[in-house]
Amino acid sequence: MHFDPTALLKKINFSHFGIPALIISLAFIYYGQTRIGISAVKDSDRNVFYIKKYFMLLIPSGSEKLTNIQKARFITETNADKTLSTTVILLSARFEHRIFGSSSEQFDEKKRNMYNDVSFFLTDETRNEFSESYVFTYKSGWYGYILSLLSVLFLIYGPKKSIAPAIEMLQKFIPEKQTKPKETKAEKKEKIEKRKNGQLRVIISAMENDTIPVPSVFDIPETGAIALMCPENKKTELVSKFGDDYDYLACDGKGGTAGILKCAEEWLKDFNGYLMIQPGPITKLNKKTISGLYKEHLKNDSDCTILTTECGDKKIPYGKVMRNVANRIIKISETEETCDEQGQTYEIFAGLLCFNTKNLYKVYNSLRSTGSDKAVDIVRMAEGYYKNGSRVNTFMLSSGNETEKHTAGASQKQTPGKKSFSGIIITTEKFSPGAFRRSFEALNSVNPVSSCIITTSEYEGMIKELSGDNSELIISNGHLGDADDVLKSYDKFKSFIGEIIVIPDTDNIISDKDLKYTISKHIENSNVLTILQDPSGKVLFYCANSFQFFYAAKKVNRDEETGKYCLSEINDILINDKKRIQIITTDEID
Repeated sequence: MHFDPTALLKKINFSHFGIPALIISLAFIYYGQTRIGISAVKDSDRNVFYIKKYFMLLIPSGSEKLTNIQKARFITETNADKTLSTTVILLSARFEHRIFGSSSEQFDEKKRNMYNDVSFFLTDETRNEFSESYVFTYKSGWYGYILSLLSVLFLIYGPKKSIAPAIEMLQKFIPEKQTKPKETKAEKKEKIEKRKNGQLRVIISAMENDTIPVPSVFDIPETGAIALMCPENKKTELVSKFGDDYDYLACDGKGGTAGILKCAEEWLKDFNGYLMIQPGPITKLNKKTISGLYKEHLKNDSDCTILTTECGDKKIPYGKVMRNVANRIIKISETEETCDEQGQTYEIFAGLLCFNTKNLYKVYNSLRSTGSDKAVDIVRMAEGYYKNGSRVNTFMLSSGNETEKHTAGASQKQTPGKKSFSGIIITTEKFSPGAFRRSFEALNSVNPVSSCIITTSEYEGMIKELSGDNSELIISNGHLGDADDVLKSYDKFKSFIGEIIVIPDTDNIISDKDLKYTISKHIENSNVLTILQDPSGKVLFYCANSFQFFYAAKKVNRDEETGKYCLSEINDILINDKKRIQIITTDEID
């Protein structure tokens, strides 16, 4: 028998492709989307729940009736492949029923809302009925909707009228490659004049022979004029190399690196904006870093922002960032230092500064003795701004040529053991200025990556006076207990990887010795949670793995007598999950 492929192809029509594709797409939707309907009534002190599940939103796939439900739980479990899954559970005196479970990364917010809705219904004596629906759509469900739409269009209009228009529409969004016309001298001059209206100006030092400036790196949309600072005899060489797109300022090099400002005074006359200064060569500098530094400077309303990097060497080079107990930048060291502590890292000057020009020369002149030409290092400007009461922040350049944001309240430092620490102070029910100051100083003694203070509006003003502008304040009503308070900071720390220190009440007297001893035991014994207590058993603070701490805090149940969520329950929760816990008393610390 002769096989004719041409004849077979003629017999194939659109339905042979469209119908199977539609069936597959409906299968994707069927298995990729679930709706769970939960309704409940309180009948003679018995909570009766009705759980109904639907595929494709409307097709019933089963229902259950649960009686005498007493409470709900939201738990996180470790699977065999070491991934985490979260589940909502309804509990009675005799059984537990899992409503919905999936990996912790999927639908976590929706499951948390489901748990909160059910918990509030169970604890609210004024409510007798509850009804809510929750829709969970996987990626396969979305793919199914897209494929089904294409399949229907294919069946109705065929490939020419369904697929071809979609391709044509996509082509409209793809720009055609065009040859850039060569600029005339008049257009080039107009472009330069227009650019000079930008709010950012840049000065690049080319004073030394080994300095190779790269001015094009600073050419971001916000940049106005860019000037190269150089000796008079070097100007011709730089013009021949970079052309007339830039300004060239002559400087004799006297007065130190801050003398750049003296030489640029006429160039900056009547300019009210922002100024970046590169006093020397910088490696790993790109437009993304420049743009990030400038945007961070504006975002924090800073008067001076310093580009920094990390140093973990035993010998700390010139440029170490120095901070006070409130974590405010007070100056940049101008000498080399030796680090005695193993594993300690420091933040050091990376060679670029951004200033507001409003008080620029006021600060500069305050650093110079009247009538003196004594050399002044540009890093002294940070000290000048600090003494002037202005805001000084840093922006960190990472080793991967990317940048990380670091304001004065969150410098990237590490404690011994090369672990990163963040801190939380809770002061919503008890407040003592002296005790708070001691706690705040102790927390800052371990160089936290980031810290926040959770307080009420009643204490907000006093907290700001004691802590300055360098710790984030989070306002809570304080009526639902410290476990509820601490969850107010979850969004701030949810992406933080490291250990977290939590001081639950600021009437506790905590010293940096207490903190460092507890941290050393926490690291030495690889604990998940380490608790420091006083001899009476009162918790002074917690040191915990950040992920496990917030996981446990979310599982805390409301106390039936007080109606509050107590942070002290996290100990039992983590013990029940067989995590490594250690309790230390102050008697152990000499």
